[in-house]
Amino acid sequence: MTPLRLFVILTAVFGSLATYFVPRMDASGDEPHYLVMAQSLWREGDLDLRDNYEREDWREFRGGPTDPHYGAPRKDGRPFPGHAPGLPFLLAPIYALGGRLACVLFLGAMVAAVGALAFWIANREGLSAGAALLAGALASGPPLAAFALHVYTEAPSALALFSAYGLLRFGHGAWAAGLAAAIACALPFLHPRMAVTSLAIAFAAFVFRDRASLRVFVVVAALGTVGYALFWMSIFGSPTSLGVYGGVPEDAAFHPAQALMGLLMDRAYGLAPVAPAFLALLLIGPVAPRTAEQTRRGRVELVLALAILLPVLLWRMWWGGQSPPARLIAPMTPFLALWLARLWDGTMQSRVRRLIGAAVAWSYGLFLFAALQPGRLLFINKRVRPTRLWDALWPGGPIDGLLPDLARPQSSDWIMATAWTAVLIALVFLTRWPRGKAATGLQ
Repeated sequence: MTPLRLFVILTAVFGSLATYFVPRMDASGDEPHYLVMAQSLWREGDLDLRDNYEREDWREFRGGPTDPHYGAPRKDGRPFPGHAPGLPFLLAPIYALGGRLACVLFLGAMVAAVGALAFWIANREGLSAGAALLAGALASGPPLAAFALHVYTEAPSALALFSAYGLLRFGHGAWAAGLAAAIACALPFLHPRMAVTSLAIAFAAFVFRDRASLRVFVVVAALGTVGYALFWMSIFGSPTSLGVYGGVPEDAAFHPAQALMGLLMDRAYGLAPVAPAFLALLLIGPVAPRTAEQTRRGRVELVLALAILLPVLLWRMWWGGQSPPARLIAPMTPFLALWLARLWDGTMQSRVRRLIGAAVAWSYGLFLFAALQPGRLLFINKRVRPTRLWDALWPGGPIDGLLPDLARPQSSDWIMATAWTAVLIALVFLTRWPRGKAATGLQ
C-alpha cells in the first residue's frame, strides 16, 4: 500500500457512496446556505443573496422551503450571509462543473486526502504497515467520514490544518513555511472558531523553525492578516468576522464542563458513540515520548488538537445544530488517528488490538448503515428530537435511553452523564495502574 493508492481507494469509496447518497437526499442544515453562496459567487460574483432566495435558486438541491440565514448587516445596510465565505469561495467553480454532487465528490476527496496523509506520516515515523494503514483508516473514518457526504466546512478544515502540520514538520525552507502560513490565514474564512487553529499553526512554525523558515512564515502571515482585516472592513467596517454572527450572541451559554461531556458522550453529537476506538487514548494513554524530537512533535500535535477543542467548549452551538455527529471536533480526527496508531505499534496484547479493531469496524458499520439509507436522514441530528440513527439501528431499543442528551439535558441526562463519567474514570484508573498496564500489555 502507498499513500497514493490509499487516496485512490478512499476517494473511490466516498465517491461511490456520494453518487448514491446525494441524489436521494435533500441538502439539509447549513448545506443549502453554503451552496446558495457558491451559486451566487459563481454566477453573479457577489454574496448579496436576496435575489437568489427570491428566485428560489436552492431548488437545485432542495425541495422544501429554505429561509435565508443572515448575520449582521453590512455597513451599507444590505444583509450578509450568516456563514463564513471560505467554503463557498472554494466550491464556487466546483458547483459550476457539476452542482451539489460535484461539491460533495470534491469534499470526499479531501477526506480521502486526510487519510492518505495520515498513512504517509505514519510511514515516515517508521510505524508498521498495519499501524500506518490503521492511521489512514481512522483519520478518514468517523466522525470525519460523515463530512465526505455533506457540504460542511469540516473536510477542508481538517485537511488544511493537518497539511499545515505536515508541511512544518517535514517540509524544508521557504516554500513550506509560506504555504503553511497561507493555510493559517485561510482557516478563519472557513469558520471563525478556526482562527484559534491559525495561532496554533504559528506555534508549530516556531517549534519547527529549524526546518521551515520562521521569517517567511511571519511575513506571509502578516500579509494574510492584513488581507483578512481589509476584507471584513470592506463588509462591516470592522476588521473582525464576528459580524457574520452579529457578534457574541445574547443567548450564549458558557458551560465548558457540559460541552466537554457532551462532545464525548452525547447520544447525537458525541465522539464516543460513533468512534469508540479513540477511547483507548483515555483508557490506555498515548505512547510516552522517548526522544526530544518525539517530545517536540507531541507538543505541537497537542496544541493543534486543543486549538480545535477549546473554542468549542465555549461555543453556544457546541452540539452542532442540525448536523452529523461530532461536527465541531471532526478536524481533530487525524491527530487522534496518529496517536492511536502509535499506541497500536506499542507492546499491546493481541486481545486489546482485537477490541480496537472491533471498535473501528463498529464505526465504519454505522457510517455505511447511515450512508446507504439517505432518505432516512440518519446522519442528521437535531437537538429537539431523538436521534434517528439509534432508532433505525434498534427500533424501540434502549440505545437512546442509555446515552445522555447533553444538548438540552434534563435531570435524568445528568444522572446518565455522571454515571458514564464515573465508569470512564474507573476504567482509566484500572487500565493505567501498573497492574492494569501489565494486563493490557502496555508497560
